Amino acid sequence: MVAFKTPDINYRSLLFLTAIFCVFAFTAFSCSKENDKEDGAIHSVKKQISVNLEKRVFLGGTVNGSTWRDQLIPKLEIDYFNPVCDDWTPEKQEEEIYQRNVCKFVLYVLTPKLTGFYSIAEVVDDSNKRPERTIFCILDEDDGLTWTSFQKKSLNAIAKMVEENGAKYCTSLDDIAKYINHAK
Repeated sequence: MVAFKTPDINYRSLLFLTAIFCVFAFTAFSCSKENDKEDGAIHSVKKQISVNLEKRVFLGGTVNGSTWRDQLIPKLEIDYFNPVCDDWTPEKQEEEIYQRNVCKFVLYVLTPKLTGFYSIAEVVDDSNKRPERTIFCILDEDDGLTWTSFQKKSLNAIAKMVEENGAKYCTSLDDIAKYINHAK
């Protein structure tokens, strides 16, 4: 009998891998739906969108005490929508959906403080639906935390996918600010 060595994967990495799989499954499922069958809330939001996008950037991505938004905002020369709030209500969720649709840019910055995985689903979704407006960035460090090599490899694969969909991939907050300020 041949013995196989199992890879040394810790619980956090296994959870991360499971979440990535779920994101890809969600994306595949949502892409396979018929385009003309829209959810009522999404449909009503789309009706409110004007032809001209607002010169604003949606600041999506890692929350969980990360300060990347505080570091980026002073560098921006356009307005922004920060979805982070203390009390998440259905009204605030509707406002977030609306802002994702009307902002000129939708930005997703992921840092090692990431604990939820919805931002990954959002950036993949937006890179398919609005690639010319989507910006993605992975920061390697946040408040002393870093990605495991396994997580970084998975995130790099997502970045490649997002970029192949036509979205912009940046490697730093300075790169993001330069890109947005130049394209405004």
